[in-house]
Amino acid sequence: MQLERANTSLRKEVDNETKKRKQLSNELTQTTTLLSDAQQPYNYLIDSIRTRDEKNQSFKEAIKTLETDLKNTQGENKDLKATNNQLSADLERLLNQREEMNVLKQVVLNMKSNEPQQHAMSSTIKNVYTPYTSQSNTNHDEQTRTRKPLIFTNSDPPSWYTKLKRQNQQNSLSRK
Repeated sequence: MQLERANTSLRKEVDNETKKRKQLSNELTQTTTLLSDAQQPYNYLIDSIRTRDEKNQSFKEAIKTLETDLKNTQGENKDLKATNNQLSADLERLLNQREEMNVLKQVVLNMKSNEPQQHAMSSTIKNVYTPYTSQSNTNHDEQTRTRKPLIFTNSDPPSWYTKLKRQNQQNSLSRK
């Protein structure tokens, strides 16, 4: 936003300088015609023309520097827009990944919360509604019924996760 403001102000300055240059060149031509009509001494004419030419030259140089500044700010503006677009794309991608992670997390939590209930319900149903069978079949059913769900007991995160987390923290500190 600031670059655009600077860009427009530089354009206005360039326009003002070109108007001044045109005005000065018109004044120069008018004064030269007046001087030639009045037949003043040549030294005075030459000095006034030199001063006007020097002013015109300085204005031309100022216009050139303003034009180069304008080109530089336009280039910086394009670079910043490209960076902004890249950051927007990265942000959108990260938000999509975050959303996917939340969905996966919810699925895992639902599975975890539903699993003990299903296991308890299935054992109750089997205890209540299983018909009397021979001893060999009952032993096999008990082994299947008493199978416990898989529980992760290691509460520490894996080493690759801690390493990645440490690298991200270092990167975030180095950017600041």
